[in-house]
Amino acid sequence: MTLSILMAVYDERTVVERCISMVLAAPLPENMDRELVIVDDCSTDGTFELLERLARWHSEIILLRHDVNRGKGAAVRTAIQKANGDFCLVQDADLEYDPPEYPRLLRPSSSAALMPFSALAISRASRPAPFCSGIPS
Repeated sequence: MTLSILMAVYDERTVVERCISMVLAAPLPENMDRELVIVDDCSTDGTFELLERLARWHSEIILLRHDVNRGKGAAVRTAIQKANGDFCLVQDADLEYDPPEYPRLLRPSSSAALMPFSALAISRASRPAPFCSGIPS
């Protein structure tokens, strides 16, 4: 099983490396892999160059970039379209959400208690919609 962690990023050069380190080190349930789908929403502060370096070092990272700033919602939708996982969650690049909480968040998945995320069902009409769980803000 794979967890897709979706991250929209815009001008977060000062904190994004720490966030990615925490995401990649966060514990996951046994037999669960992770991919980190990062969408840079046309950052202008050097964030994208930092993300490119990190993506070269970590094979779990899928890095995408918007040519123009389209907003967080558009960046998350782009990440959803590129996600390959069985489950998804959204992680803010500024660490508003705490990656060490992933196991607690994912615990219901073993009892199939997750709600389907309708954006995935729409964007992936040609295949069964995976279930997603978002971290409440």
